[in-house]
Formats: sequence, structure tokens, C-alpha cells
Amino acid sequence: FRNGGSVSSDFVFVNQYGRPWKSIREGFVNSCRRAGIKNFRFHDLRHTGASLLANGGCDILKLQNMLGHKNMTMTQRYSHLMPDSYQQIRDVQKKVMGKLQPQKQPQLVILGKSSKKKQAI
Repeated sequence: FRNGGSVSSDFVFVNQYGRPWKSIREGFVNSCRRAGIKNFRFHDLRHTGASLLANGGCDILKLQNMLGHKNMTMTQRYSHLMPDSYQQIRDVQKKVMGKLQPQKQPQLVILGKSSKKKQAI
């Protein structure tokens, strides 16, 4: 985006003289035009960033907070990109259930009156 690399600048969106654009929107639009990018809005950068975070496994509540969504409905549009969030629950469940395996029940032993033999029930 830096004017074909001919102008050196610390800024991403610069005019032909290497100075930053005074308007981010104007700089973005002009940079897209120069790069040949069509049908791309500045807001698409936000959506792309959120999508990448969701795909990387970002917690949906943290994503909601970062994006400033008032309710979960807006954030859930990214949930299809998230790794299987229930897998973590299943893993924990499996771990917990493994610790709760039924223990061997003790046998009840009845002693006979006459022979004093043990009978297991």
C-alpha cells in the first residue's frame, strides 16, 4: 500500500508524498484503489480480525467484550468459525467421569448358624 514501495514512511496509509492521510477513510479508500482491491470496506477489517480470533479459539465472551457488542446475538455470528467449543467440555467430563468410576462393591458375607460357613451374596 505504500505507493508501490517508492515512498518510505512509518505510516501504512500515506499519500503520494509519504504523508499520512488526514482521514483514515480517505486513506483506506485510496490505498484499496491503488492496490486494485474492490468491494472492500474498512469495517471488513474488523470483521476479518474477529473471524481470525474466533477461528483461533478466542473465548466468545471475551470476543463479545472486545468487539463491544451489547448482546451475544451479534457475537454469535462468529461462532461457526470457532473450534468445537464443546470438545473442551467433553474432555473435562471424560476426565471427571474417569475419576468417578464405580468402585468394587464389598461383598456381604453371611455366616451360617450351624456350619459357620461363609456365603457370599
